Amino acid sequence: MLPNITDIETAFFLAMANGYAQSVPKQRVPGLPGSKTITFVWGDYTVVDLWFTTPHSNDSFGTTIIYFKGDAVWMMSYDGQYPQEVILFLKYALHIAYVEQQRFNGGRGPAFVVSTDGGRIYINEVQPDSSFRQFAGGERIENVSGRRIGYHNYHGRLLIDLPSERTTT
Repeated sequence: MLPNITDIETAFFLAMANGYAQSVPKQRVPGLPGSKTITFVWGDYTVVDLWFTTPHSNDSFGTTIIYFKGDAVWMMSYDGQYPQEVILFLKYALHIAYVEQQRFNGGRGPAFVVSTDGGRIYINEVQPDSSFRQFAGGERIENVSGRRIGYHNYHGRLLIDLPSERTTT
């Protein structure tokens, strides 16, 4: 039995609502220095968010994979850099998309968020024609003068052909 797109997307939002943007414990992966991971299980779905940072820069990269009965069915990769002083604002923007709106915006935050103190702006630009099935884009945090403080580029897609997507020859 194959999963359906609605359940895969539900697993994504449940995992993200209980993931990085929230105050949940993060685990280090033995043998992978600089790694952190959060694993979320919902029925037959397991969502693994794995990312890496280094103490030598603000750079980071990671991937989120959704498994159905042990098989990978969806993925997202991201990379970029954010200084520590904007991480709470980044988490706030992600929380809005994942928890409050539950709207898929390339797997990241809403199109536009202003910090509560008005000093920072979060911008997410998803490529046209993106959907949960296949997407790409970039997010950034700027100060009010328009200077970029940090960013991530991202892309992802469904890893399986669902019955409605299969073609016959």
